[in-house]
Amino acid sequence: MPSPRSTTARTTRRPLTPLPRQRGRPTTDQSEQIVDKLTQVALRSFIDRGFEGTTLDAIAKDANVARVTVYRRFGDKRELFRAVARLAQTTLSSRLRDNLPMDGPPEQVLRAMIGRLLDAYVNPEYLGIVKMAIFESNRFPEIARAYWSEIDHALQPITAYLQQLQGDGVISVENARDAALQFTTLAVGGIRYLLLQPKLTAAGRQRWIESVYTTFARAWGLDRSHLDRLYGPS
Repeated sequence: MPSPRSTTARTTRRPLTPLPRQRGRPTTDQSEQIVDKLTQVALRSFIDRGFEGTTLDAIAKDANVARVTVYRRFGDKRELFRAVARLAQTTLSSRLRDNLPMDGPPEQVLRAMIGRLLDAYVNPEYLGIVKMAIFESNRFPEIARAYWSEIDHALQPITAYLQQLQGDGVISVENARDAALQFTTLAVGGIRYLLLQPKLTAAGRQRWIESVYTTFARAWGLDRSHLDRLYGPS
């Protein structure tokens, strides 16, 4: 059976700058900096060493902080992994919505979201955490639950947008959060992105986006004539 290290993409990473040792109680900004640094160090450790191979002591050493600092802020390895999963999901969410105009016609916004999802889900660090959670889930089911408990951070921009469209009477969905999950899963091709990273040509990428968009436009009742009345002809 391959190790978690062999299942993740290898990327060239710049070394993290160790945290300087602080005297006295850290300020709020320093505490946030410490948590951010520890989470980044843990992210790399979980990807490279797996859940079992990662220890809080090693993370403290890699981050140049006292052991008690890690234990005080996270308590145990499960909570640290939850923080890493949250980081992965919120980073994915940021990549999805950054500089994405949400006030345009829905057909344009949804197509853009599909394209962003295609790009965001193949980020090597995000894939590394997902693959590790799957690989280790039989022995450590709590990390799979921890990963899944943070999924709404990634879905939030899509869920909020679908709720807006439903409130405006543009689409009809039973549950916006479920619809966002279904939309995301189909946009990235299900488990395909976990197994390989397809190299789509520009034309192939556009065909995929149009296919996914058309599927959901029909399912949600996105009628062209209705959109023209609300937003004007596109």
